[in-house]
Amino acid sequence: MEKLYPTSDIAEACGVTRKWVQSLGQELIEHEHAQRVGKVLVCYESAIDYIKTRPDGRGRPKAK
Repeated sequence: MEKLYPTSDIAEACGVTRKWVQSLGQELIEHEHAQRVGKVLVCYESAIDYIKTRPDGRGRPKAK
């Protein structure tokens, strides 16, 4: 079983804000990089690479 990480840890590793990672929640879930535990979004480690190399080429907001 893969370890799950809070959005704050993923945001820090990617150099973006926690709020921005949370706004990607549904997209991360659809691509199987995250899941909801109750109302809380938790991510797999693969979310870091996904966020850094978004497949659609959309730019990231500036780091915090």
